[in-house]
Amino acid sequence: MPSFRDVMEILKAFYSCIQCLEKSFENDMNCLWAVYKEMAKKVIERVWRLVVKVTRTNIHPADLAKRGQVLVKERDTLIDDVSHLSSAVYAK
Repeated sequence: MPSFRDVMEILKAFYSCIQCLEKSFENDMNCLWAVYKEMAKKVIERVWRLVVKVTRTNIHPADLAKRGQVLVKERDTLIDDVSHLSSAVYAK
Protein backbone atom coordinates (compact mmCIF):
# COMPACT_ATOMS: atom_id res chain seq x y z
CA MET A 1 0.00 0.00 0.00
CA PRO A 2 1.38 3.42 -0.97
CA SER A 3 2.34 5.72 1.82
CA PHE A 4 0.98 9.19 2.36
CA ARG A 5 4.30 10.58 1.09
CA ASP A 6 4.00 8.55 -2.15
CA VAL A 7 0.44 9.82 -2.71
CA MET A 8 1.60 13.40 -2.13
CA GLU A 9 4.45 12.98 -4.67
CA ILE A 10 2.01 11.62 -7.24
CA LEU A 11 -0.42 14.49 -6.56
CA LYS A 12 2.42 17.05 -6.88
CA ALA A 13 3.50 15.53 -10.19
CA PHE A 14 -0.10 15.48 -11.37
CA TYR A 15 -0.57 19.14 -10.31
CA SER A 16 2.65 20.09 -12.14
CA CYS A 17 1.35 18.40 -15.31
CA ILE A 18 -1.96 20.22 -14.99
CA GLN A 19 -0.15 23.56 -14.62
CA CYS A 20 1.91 22.85 -17.75
CA LEU A 21 -1.25 21.93 -19.64
CA GLU A 22 -2.96 25.08 -18.39
CA LYS A 23 -0.08 27.28 -19.59
CA SER A 24 -0.05 25.48 -22.92
CA PHE A 25 -3.81 25.91 -23.18
CA GLU A 26 -3.51 29.64 -22.41
CA ASN A 27 -0.82 30.03 -25.07
CA ASP A 28 -2.90 28.13 -27.59
CA MET A 29 -5.96 30.22 -26.77
CA ASN A 30 -3.95 33.44 -27.15
CA CYS A 31 -2.70 32.27 -30.55
CA LEU A 32 -6.21 31.28 -31.61
CA TRP A 33 -7.57 34.62 -30.39
CA ALA A 34 -4.92 36.50 -32.40
CA VAL A 35 -5.78 34.47 -35.51
CA TYR A 36 -9.50 35.07 -34.92
CA LYS A 37 -8.98 38.83 -34.54
CA GLU A 38 -6.95 38.95 -37.77
CA MET A 39 -9.58 36.95 -39.65
CA ALA A 40 -12.39 39.08 -38.20
CA LYS A 41 -10.52 42.21 -39.29
CA LYS A 42 -10.27 40.88 -42.85
CA VAL A 43 -13.95 39.92 -42.88
CA ILE A 44 -14.95 43.36 -41.59
CA GLU A 45 -12.87 44.99 -44.33
CA ARG A 46 -14.52 42.80 -46.98
CA VAL A 47 -17.98 43.55 -45.63
CA TRP A 48 -17.20 47.27 -45.57
CA ARG A 49 -16.08 47.15 -49.21
CA LEU A 50 -19.34 45.37 -50.10
CA VAL A 51 -21.37 47.96 -48.18
CA VAL A 52 -19.61 50.73 -50.10
CA LYS A 53 -20.27 48.97 -53.41
CA VAL A 54 -23.91 48.38 -52.56
CA THR A 55 -24.30 51.99 -51.44
CA ARG A 56 -22.75 53.21 -54.68
CA THR A 57 -24.96 50.83 -56.64
CA ASN A 58 -28.06 52.11 -54.86
CA ILE A 59 -27.12 55.72 -55.49
CA HIS A 60 -26.30 55.08 -59.12
CA PRO A 61 -29.80 53.93 -60.16
CA ALA A 62 -31.31 56.74 -58.12
CA ASP A 63 -29.14 59.25 -59.97
CA LEU A 64 -30.06 57.64 -63.27
CA ALA A 65 -33.76 57.83 -62.43
CA LYS A 66 -33.42 61.48 -61.45
CA ARG A 67 -31.48 62.26 -64.62
CA GLY A 68 -34.11 60.37 -66.62
CA GLN A 69 -36.86 62.52 -65.10
CA VAL A 70 -34.92 65.67 -65.99
CA LEU A 71 -34.48 64.45 -69.57
CA VAL A 72 -38.19 63.62 -69.86
CA LYS A 73 -39.07 67.14 -68.67
CA GLU A 74 -36.61 68.65 -71.14
CA ARG A 75 -38.08 66.51 -73.94
CA ASP A 76 -41.60 67.59 -73.03
CA THR A 77 -40.49 71.23 -73.00
CA LEU A 78 -38.87 70.82 -76.41
CA ILE A 79 -42.00 69.16 -77.80
CA ASP A 80 -44.11 72.02 -76.46
CA ASP A 81 -41.70 74.59 -77.94
CA VAL A 82 -41.67 72.86 -81.32
CA SER A 83 -45.46 72.60 -81.28
CA HIS A 84 -45.73 76.27 -80.38
CA LEU A 85 -43.27 77.28 -83.12
CA SER A 86 -44.92 75.09 -85.75
CA SER A 87 -48.36 76.41 -84.89
CA ALA A 88 -47.03 79.96 -85.10
CA VAL A 89 -45.49 79.25 -88.52
CA TYR A 90 -48.62 77.59 -89.90
CA ALA A 91 -50.85 80.30 -88.46
CA LYS A 92 -49.36 82.91 -90.82
